[in-house]
Amino acid sequence: MRKHAFALFSTFLISAMLITSLSLANAASPFETLNQAYTDDFSTDSGFWTYLGSAHWDSTNQSLVLTEPVCSQGGAAFFKVPFTGSFTANFSYMVGGGSGGDGFAMFFYKQQYPLAGESPEFSLIRDGESLGFSQISSGVSGYGIEFDEFQNYLDPSGDHIALIKDWAPNHLVYTNDNGAEDNIWHNASVIVGDSYVGVFVDNAFVLRWDGIIDRSFDWFGFCGATGAATNWHIIDNFSLTPSAAELPPTPPSAIIPTPAPTATPPLPSAFISISADASSSTVGSTVNVNGRLTDPNGSALGTDKTVILSHAVGGVMSWFPIGSGQTDGAGEYAIQWVPAASGTFTLKTEWKGDSNYSGAANSTTLSLLPYQNQKVFCVESNSTVTGLEFSDLNQTLAFTVSDPAGTTGYTQVTIAKTLASNIDGITTTIDGKPVNFKASSVNENWIVEFAYSHSTHQVSINLQNQQKELTKSTTANSTPPVYPALLVTAVCVAALLTAIMKKNCYKK
Repeated sequence: MRKHAFALFSTFLISAMLITSLSLANAASPFETLNQAYTDDFSTDSGFWTYLGSAHWDSTNQSLVLTEPVCSQGGAAFFKVPFTGSFTANFSYMVGGGSGGDGFAMFFYKQQYPLAGESPEFSLIRDGESLGFSQISSGVSGYGIEFDEFQNYLDPSGDHIALIKDWAPNHLVYTNDNGAEDNIWHNASVIVGDSYVGVFVDNAFVLRWDGIIDRSFDWFGFCGATGAATNWHIIDNFSLTPSAAELPPTPPSAIIPTPAPTATPPLPSAFISISADASSSTVGSTVNVNGRLTDPNGSALGTDKTVILSHAVGGVMSWFPIGSGQTDGAGEYAIQWVPAASGTFTLKTEWKGDSNYSGAANSTTLSLLPYQNQKVFCVESNSTVTGLEFSDLNQTLAFTVSDPAGTTGYTQVTIAKTLASNIDGITTTIDGKPVNFKASSVNENWIVEFAYSHSTHQVSINLQNQQKELTKSTTANSTPPVYPALLVTAVCVAALLTAIMKKNCYKK
């Protein structure tokens, strides 16, 4: 019903725009125009979009998901047809189901940031207050209609709709919105002409801005983000047409704020890697956290850069500082940490940046599972690791790895050699299917590493074959059976009795 109702509204609006466009006769446009209208109700994967971060097509609910109600997510969907001409975009959106943050935006005439979720630039864009639209303190050129439900730096209110430019705090015009996160579907229309922008929500005219529009870039799409507060941010019933109707006068609710500070040009982004290795599988042993700080070309940023190590427990992203380290001439750092307990930890290393490069941060998950109060299974991964357990009966270590699709996951498992003396006896499966893994020997441990495409996977590492080999080896090297010795003794006794009997016969 929702899709049909919105389709009728869209048809009416498109018809009005076509009449208006005909009245403009044959006025030529200097801009790169769309050559057709596009629609996408997300009932199938249309192929119109390039997804970044947490953004994905939800085949079950037939919609575009920008974020789930999970802390520190960020996603963007870039429409694959660039343009700079006038347009009208219609879509449905639903926000809610979480703790209240942060928001989403429909962006246009936008500079395209890197198409990789692991890129250092996008890792900065994923912060909640940026809405996936820009870096926190510097801009990524372009415009956006933001639907914001959390008051951050320079936000005019907690719930508002606004036209923003280059970075999220730069509001050109806004209106307060009491229904920003009511967890029900709303219909929006955004009209962009040669020198004006208008927004309708549920048939109500809520926003208008007039001025010179910068069309230096030509990308269009949707983005959204969460921080410590969360919400679903979902898009549906999308249509895009290459025409713009005339707008009514500016609605009374629209407010033009004091201009926000001009966004400074973005600095080149640094990148920091992270890995965590248990120095021993004994309970209470040191964990070595290592990595490298580089520029976008992979060159070391130099010595004495301070790297901060923090940790969070479980899925709660509240960071607690652990310590710090300095980079050497190769840009490498090393920090040691002794966990006070077992469980799942998220480790984050961070460099704050300087006058030449913006900051960088990266994280990894470390899960520690004690066994017989002596040894520890250590699982390090860039995925979210849950359900870690070891079955003594089946000699199997099992856990679940998960993260948004479209990226590559890796896992590194530390196994004590006292539990597995021969690495050839270990088998690893993902979702029940055998997987090749890289194995290496480090002191008294085996290190097992493997990679996979992200979604949700069940991982099992079986030591049972190892135990069978161990049993065979023990049997082969044990004390020989007593039966051959008894047989030799019996033969000797029989020979002695025969000799005695012959001697007695001779005497007679």
